[in-house]
Amino acid sequence: NGLSIRVHADKWIPNHLTNKVLYLMHDEWRVFDLIDPDLNWWRRDLIMATFHRKDAEAICRIYTTKS
Repeated sequence: NGLSIRVHADKWIPNHLTNKVLYLMHDEWRVFDLIDPDLNWWRRDLIMATFHRKDAEAICRIYTTKS
């Protein structure tokens, strides 16, 4: 569910150059903050508006499942 995964500090993006966000932001979020809890899917509008395009596309490619 991404509750314990830190967006910038942890390696959580598979098949991405460093498995981490490449272009740092100022906010420290958890992956949980990027997932819509009702739909259990990425908050794509937020991700695309907040992250560098390469990072955003890599994040949105990750499959989410209900836990």
